Amino acid sequence: MRNKIFIITMFLLMVSQIKVNAQGSNWPIKDKAFGENVLYGPEDKVYNKYLKKEEKFLQYAIAGDENSEIIAVESGVVEYVKPVFNPNFYTCYEYDSHEEGMKIMKKHNIDTKFLTMGICINIGSGVKVYYSGIEPGTEKIKKGDKIQVGDLLGKMGHSSKEIEKYSLIISYESKNKLITPMMNNKGNKVINISKEKDYRNHKISIEDQQKAFKIFKDSLYEGHPALTAYVDRDTLEKSFDKVESKLVKLMTANEFFVILNDIIHLISDNHTYINKTYLTDDTKLYNKPYDFPVQLGVVDGKCYILKEYIDIDNLHVGDQVTAINDRSIDKIINDLKKATGKGDGLIQTFSERYLLTESKVYGSGFETLYDIVYMPNAGEHLDMTLAKGKKIKWVLKKENIVKNTGKRKWIPWESKMLRNNILYLRINGMSLDDGVLSDIEKLLLTTEAQNLILDIRKNPGGEAKNIQRLFSLFAKEEFSVDKRFEVKSNGKYDFFKYTENMIPDSSKFPQYIYDKDKDCYYLDGETSNDGFKTYKPNAEGIYKGNVYVLTSEFTGSAASSFASLFHEKRRGTIIGKEGAGGYHMMCGLEFAYVVLPNTGLQLRIPLVKTISSNQAKDIPYGRGVIPDISVSTSIEDILSEEDIFLKNVVSYVKDRELHGNIVSKWAVSEIKESVSKNLIILKLFNNLRDYITREEFCHMIMDLYDKIDRKPITQIFNKINFIN
Repeated sequence: MRNKIFIITMFLLMVSQIKVNAQGSNWPIKDKAFGENVLYGPEDKVYNKYLKKEEKFLQYAIAGDENSEIIAVESGVVEYVKPVFNPNFYTCYEYDSHEEGMKIMKKHNIDTKFLTMGICINIGSGVKVYYSGIEPGTEKIKKGDKIQVGDLLGKMGHSSKEIEKYSLIISYESKNKLITPMMNNKGNKVINISKEKDYRNHKISIEDQQKAFKIFKDSLYEGHPALTAYVDRDTLEKSFDKVESKLVKLMTANEFFVILNDIIHLISDNHTYINKTYLTDDTKLYNKPYDFPVQLGVVDGKCYILKEYIDIDNLHVGDQVTAINDRSIDKIINDLKKATGKGDGLIQTFSERYLLTESKVYGSGFETLYDIVYMPNAGEHLDMTLAKGKKIKWVLKKENIVKNTGKRKWIPWESKMLRNNILYLRINGMSLDDGVLSDIEKLLLTTEAQNLILDIRKNPGGEAKNIQRLFSLFAKEEFSVDKRFEVKSNGKYDFFKYTENMIPDSSKFPQYIYDKDKDCYYLDGETSNDGFKTYKPNAEGIYKGNVYVLTSEFTGSAASSFASLFHEKRRGTIIGKEGAGGYHMMCGLEFAYVVLPNTGLQLRIPLVKTISSNQAKDIPYGRGVIPDISVSTSIEDILSEEDIFLKNVVSYVKDRELHGNIVSKWAVSEIKESVSKNLIILKLFNNLRDYITREEFCHMIMDLYDKIDRKPITQIFNKINFIN
């Protein structure tokens, strides 16, 4: 694949005017008067986000409609006709084929209507004319054709993502001259078209709220394949009515976002959420040099300073923050919960993920916090109240340059040998290419380590196809991943007309079959071979040692499915926290990005419900992969330079290797918390040595069987059987 990127740098050329004809026949829109429907001319100013200043447009942007015919304004020879995409007025992406462009734009969730044909015509004397915005399939010329003034080039499409309506952009270029085409433009007004409207402060009209809400509601009902999986339809409809009743006053994008998010919480789907598209790279707080001076994290409902970016007197890493700008952390956390996403179904640890528990990899503090509390600008005060009674006052200034945060370059995987014959393998994502997968395979098939710690604590997921490829390296028997896919329709989706990445009036799933009982359309192993295969262990061999899978609330989507196979096949011990993805069912594979107009918001809807082949009865429906051994994390663990969690796992593996099937003091922490507070049981746990065999532990419990209530004893036995 060849993908060229051109940055137009006309402002670097020597300015020189050449004379071009100014006759009506030279206007590029057939049957339109010279100068008609001009959006921007050469002397108009637009915002150049690369230089961060206003620049002359130096081109023509002309409006029209789908029937507007584009004609040549100069005679010459066609140098190329190829698919292009202009994300702004200074960048052009060029593709080898229309299919390639469509594929790439869909991958990046860009409305494919902005994929048009670009035409370059050489008119001699080193001058070329560029046309951008020819609708694909309507072009009437090809490379090498000799073109005369007035010849038909094609019909109008969408020339740039900066212009929502049908439009054409035409420009002249020379190696040593800057040419303004066709007519003298005096300059109308400054148009900062590349600047996103500041929806943080802009008030959305009631009419725009109601229009966006209708699109929001209709799109969810039409497209979401599991809208009522975790909430009944009546409750959902009442929630929609409640939200609609609030649309009676002007509100900011964030206020609108928060009330819509009530619906998202009810749906309880990790892959359904609202994007704030107005938070561009220029407005995101972690890109500002006068950003929040510390990184915050929440552990067990308390807020701590995890990292300092700037030295501030009387402020230290590990200090507990109780208020920001006199607003209590409890209230801030409560608001954050309203404005963040929610895990699949009944998953219990997901909220901590968005409250930045264990966060060492995110930017400086809560971006969402700023939206709810206030948006800081240079010169504004930031007061932090500490638990030790001090109030730290800080003024956000542009000259406050933050320290090097030491950001690591993302790597797909890493490994190292630990002590005691233990191999550590960390996989950071599931979107892995064949080369990476081959390297992991080679590592696992050549190692002599009898114990493997597989760390997917920070793995958010990725490509579903890699689930089976990776697990085949561990599988001792045949396995499958999904048994059924479900969608809402095998015909056209009306709401696609509001999306950025779907073709309007297109049939996305024509091969799906109607299920009358469930009122949905589906594919499974009987109706399709695609996606429902039974996979065999890796043909070249598998890793045969003991596997310990580390999970956390960050383990999501495809990574959760990967972990679920270890649980289903009893192929490893899962240690950590419940993952973010559902065990029995998730939504994903295909996504529609719905634009909520004039709000700065975008709704992401998954279109496919995937039902897992793993149906373990010990995992309640709606939950994620529940670890065999649950582990909590303290603020001391987070602040430690050492990975305390990993250190404890290594000790546990060592004990099991030396003493067989053990129940260690660390491993039974979940049992201790879940049983009765009976003093005899507590004394038993507190007196445990570092390790004890399962058989020894069971005998100790049986000695107590006639002395205390038998219910907690039964709970203990169930837990022991579960974690061993």
